[in-house]
Amino acid sequence: MKNITLSAQIKEFINSAENRPIFKRCGTSLSIDKQTLVDSINKSAQRLEQEDIHLGQIVVAIAIDPSFDWIVCDLLCISSDSISIPIPTEFTNSQIEHLLQPAEYCFVNSMDMAERINQALPEIGILFPDGQVFKRAVKKTNVDDFRSLKADDVFKIIHTSGTTSSPKGVLIRDLGLGTLVATLREVYQPLNGMHYYSMVPFSLLIEQVLAVYLPLLSGGSTSLLPMGLPPFSTQSGIAERYLATIPFADINCVYLPPKLLEETLEHLRKDSSLKRRFFGEPQATIMTGGAKVSVNILEELASYGVTVDEGYGLSENSSVVALNRGVERKLGTVGRLLPGVEGKIVDGELLIKSKTLCAGYSSRDVSSCDLTDDGFLHTGDIAHFDDENYLVITGRKKNVIILSNGRNVSPEWVEATYKEVDGVADVVVFGEAQEAISGVIFTDVNSAQQPQLLQQIQDIATQLPGYSQLTNPVLVNLDSETRKNYFTVTGRPKRNAIYDQFMLAQAS
Repeated sequence: MKNITLSAQIKEFINSAENRPIFKRCGTSLSIDKQTLVDSINKSAQRLEQEDIHLGQIVVAIAIDPSFDWIVCDLLCISSDSISIPIPTEFTNSQIEHLLQPAEYCFVNSMDMAERINQALPEIGILFPDGQVFKRAVKKTNVDDFRSLKADDVFKIIHTSGTTSSPKGVLIRDLGLGTLVATLREVYQPLNGMHYYSMVPFSLLIEQVLAVYLPLLSGGSTSLLPMGLPPFSTQSGIAERYLATIPFADINCVYLPPKLLEETLEHLRKDSSLKRRFFGEPQATIMTGGAKVSVNILEELASYGVTVDEGYGLSENSSVVALNRGVERKLGTVGRLLPGVEGKIVDGELLIKSKTLCAGYSSRDVSSCDLTDDGFLHTGDIAHFDDENYLVITGRKKNVIILSNGRNVSPEWVEATYKEVDGVADVVVFGEAQEAISGVIFTDVNSAQQPQLLQQIQDIATQLPGYSQLTNPVLVNLDSETRKNYFTVTGRPKRNAIYDQFMLAQAS
């Protein structure tokens, strides 16, 4: 694993003499080259200096949807030695206020977002990507905190997908992320330049790696969704809108969230010829991760000729920990650990140690991880290595349910079983200190189809031990608003919110 900071790699890219198209918009002739990107970064930096705003001395937030503007602002912060905070624009105003606390200024590229930022934290300054000052900051970056973060090599603060009202802030190290990017460049070197199609928000660290750093640094390019098509955020029933654009994106790799993969399979079951139309021939490299994908789904996709690289990671390790890809792909596992990542299993939990680990947290929540005295990170994931050293993730340690009879149940195992039923979109189960498992089944069928669905649910329950079968499940129609409110961008359920909304009354 190479030791090289991301900022050093970005500065080398900016200063290099090469020029090539690096940014495209699917469905249009728009193509922006590297020199235009560099000119935009330099002009913005010069304008900010004239305004007496020195990015290398402050914390800066970026509240922009995936776009050329986002890339300009991010690379400007990196090349200026600032500390940046990518803001998930789908977060609530109260969550955004929490994220903005360390920042002095925030980049936006629309008046709507400027108003949201101003409402969330009135004292923060607001900038446009070209260096224009929309509003000067009243608050200032805490000098001592900034110096302390820089001493720890921190250059980004990444927040998780909103599992709580105050999501944790992971302190990403320049060397850690740079080392990871250099490793992935070698892993995907056979692509001869990563030409990537971005479908999800740039606020996700893995999307920054896949959509920005790897394409720029590998000689590739980034294609964005057509105008008017928002970043995919685990919406239900609209997969074809996204999949149908892939052949027009001129790419060789794409990340599909687990929800998009599930709906891809539904389309292929109806018409197997869609495989060629969606993914081309030869097939673009398809990646997935973030939430658990059923091995049955991956196997059935493979039967239609759709192969998927499944990754496993967490922000605390600068994103990727293990990768299951290429001729070494082994379904049912998440592959082998990346070079330079050391792993061990302690009491059923995966612990990892690597140069790519974060520097800690700016704020913690229930999903925060702890370090051992010898530098291993508690991932919180229940796992084991098989006899070929492939990593198998079976659940979350903090999610393990202990029934009143003493039985331990991994909810992910139960949920994956019920999700095999057609019409079941998602499942979230509970049962801590209860006599039996209870839960919510999110469906995409109408009320007339529910009796048949319930019968299928009862039939598949026989595959589970009696103590892990659902009793009296609550059926909820999973429309776009429900998914937005109760699942994160990467498809992970907000378990506490789901319990409070759908199970609390039943439990009482």
